[in-house]
Amino acid sequence: MAETASAWVLTLNNKHKIALPQYQTHEYITTSIQVKVPLAPPHFHSMLLWRDRMIPLLDLAILVEQKIFTAAKEVVIAAYQTKPGTPLNFVGIIVRDLPFRIEVNDESACEPPEQYHGILRNSVLSCFSYNDQSVPIVNIAYLCSEQLFKNSTDETNVILSV
Repeated sequence: MAETASAWVLTLNNKHKIALPQYQTHEYITTSIQVKVPLAPPHFHSMLLWRDRMIPLLDLAILVEQKIFTAAKEVVIAAYQTKPGTPLNFVGIIVRDLPFRIEVNDESACEPPEQYHGILRNSVLSCFSYNDQSVPIVNIAYLCSEQLFKNSTDETNVILSV
């Protein structure tokens, strides 16, 4: 019997989902206080007031689809470390539907969707099939890193700045 691992599936928009390892998924919030950040990248356009602190708010749908979506109030709080032994960092991830937990194993492994072959390629830890859809398990630390911005292509920056 194949070994399984728990993951949380997050809906980015009506076409795309991602998954986070269970240990990184901290909390689900249905209503959030968001503060716009002038001149910030489109996918990090706001900060979120959460537990008496401000944390960045990631709209991953913007990177995947390369277009702006309507605002959403539902957020999953994810915890990550930049290096082992360092304090936890937190980021809010905008979701557009209720997250759900799933058990995955090697038998459900598949190739990532084509949107993850560009600047998001390094964010994919693994990928599995769920209801005939490829769902990448993503590396939140990479998605919040300077390296993602350095690896961005000029074409993507032009599309995202519109």
